[in-house]
Amino acid sequence: MEWTTIITSLIAAVLGGGGRGAIFYRKENKRAKQAETELSLADGWRKLAEAKQARIDKLEDTIEAKDNKIEELYVEIGQLRNDKDHLSASVAALRVYKCVKAGCAERMPPFGSDAEFDATTAKMMQ
Repeated sequence: MEWTTIITSLIAAVLGGGGRGAIFYRKENKRAKQAETELSLADGWRKLAEAKQARIDKLEDTIEAKDNKIEELYVEIGQLRNDKDHLSASVAALRVYKCVKAGCAERMPPFGSDAEFDATTAKMMQ
């Protein structure tokens, strides 16, 4: 055999095997890139889901705080209504006992001068 034939066949064998290797390497490289892309997409979706969950938690906390404030205000409104009702009753009772002519014997209404009125209970005390 000639040297040129031997060298040519060696070059063809090396390049032929390298070509097959390049094809396998390209397929592996493609799979690796595809897996990396899928991993980065999954990571992006995970981060998005975590951000949304954090926002949901924050909003739920805000809603809970506002609900508690509303409940406190309802309690305060109830207490203020009771106070208002009590004061309205006291005013009505005091109007009955209001003196039209004070400081004389013709006191109207005709309660004695020793009688006192308790505004907290809306009753006359002797």
